[in-house]
Amino acid sequence: MSENPFSLEALLDSLRIPAYFHLNAQASDDDFASAFKAQAELALAALRQLVRREEQLSDELIGDCLWTCILYLGEEPWSNASLKELAHGVITSLHEAQPRFRDVETLVETFVLNIMNKHIKPAFMRYSSEINVGNGKLKTSIRTTTRPSMARKYELPADDTSWRVDIEPAARVIEWMVCRMRPPAINNMIQFLIPPTLTLLDNFDVTLKTRGITILDQILRKVNPTIIQRTGLGNVFYEAISACLMYQSEVSHAQFLRTSYSAMLNLVSVAESKGSEAWFSKYEKLLRSHVLRGLIMVGDIIAIRRVLLEQIPVLVKYLGIVAVKYLKELVNVQCETLEIPLDIPSNDEIVKMHLHAAEGLQTTIRICWPRIPPYEGKILKAVVTSWKELYHFEADRDVSITIDDLKSKLRNICKLLKLTCTASTTITKDFDALRRLDENVFGPLLDGI
Repeated sequence: MSENPFSLEALLDSLRIPAYFHLNAQASDDDFASAFKAQAELALAALRQLVRREEQLSDELIGDCLWTCILYLGEEPWSNASLKELAHGVITSLHEAQPRFRDVETLVETFVLNIMNKHIKPAFMRYSSEINVGNGKLKTSIRTTTRPSMARKYELPADDTSWRVDIEPAARVIEWMVCRMRPPAINNMIQFLIPPTLTLLDNFDVTLKTRGITILDQILRKVNPTIIQRTGLGNVFYEAISACLMYQSEVSHAQFLRTSYSAMLNLVSVAESKGSEAWFSKYEKLLRSHVLRGLIMVGDIIAIRRVLLEQIPVLVKYLGIVAVKYLKELVNVQCETLEIPLDIPSNDEIVKMHLHAAEGLQTTIRICWPRIPPYEGKILKAVVTSWKELYHFEADRDVSITIDDLKSKLRNICKLLKLTCTASTTITKDFDALRRLDENVFGPLLDGI
């Protein structure tokens, strides 16, 4: 007897992601993709109705439903807004139809081990067995799609991208689950989560590395610090994340780099005792060797420069007065950023970069105030340059971004300079000179000072 086409098992099978999507970069726009999405929409709608009616689903089927639906929730070539909504609906129905699941988080935490053992662990084991690095070149065995007819019709390439068939769906599911797991569940599952996370970080593909660093960042936000300190995982993570911080050469690396910094900051706070020599040493190295050096080397890659500037106020706060050791470099890189003209391509992005530099200067002045007076002229010059650029930028363009925050920060820097440089009459004379030069332009900057 043939299988009931509307059984839960049959619906799940019809929702399996064809390898074609993993092996073809433009797959989301072709006829096959459209046909598959139409079929998937019908299957997910039927699955939601079935889940609502079934009160006694086996744990294995609930785990399979969860695994399958998670695959449709991201920005994937095989999904779209309608499919994401339907997949969310199935997951919601799963926990609503089963009284033992108070919420989606409880559902995920109940079945994370089931999904890890049945789907994710085998996928990573297949991936590891197929990847062979020799003579500096990645090699993989030839794989075909889970549906041979598709391989024959579309002549899937048997090249080095075939490993994506196993690892991409697994990585997507781990990331989604970890983002929803609560601290006790993370603590209990840490030994299962770490191996695939490190495997993703070791991959050369930036998309997978980004998933890996996102997973690790979430783990470090939620894990009990004693687990990291007791097991020595801190050193393993530190080495892995340090390698990620070197990705500064392309615009596409920006989000990966931002998440890598977040993970490193969380790691140090978890792995080291606050205020200890190791705690200060690692934050200091981050500022000196990665952020400040990166800002010198990154050139005109605005997206990467923004990420690096974002780290300065955070690191200066962690280091406190120790940041005075790097005051000259801090003032230089932030003032140079504020002096970048706005009338160039990507000017909206430049305004945002000015905003990060201004925020960093505020923090630097507040923390390092005893040593600020020698830099008063340089800082004021940069603030005035940015303000003047901003004044003409507003006048000449129909801007669509919010710049009130930048204005507020530039005003605050002037107020901080006035408070910090009380022993000098120079700052007052400089303010008066600006008002005489152009009250319309600089009056609002110095209002209330």
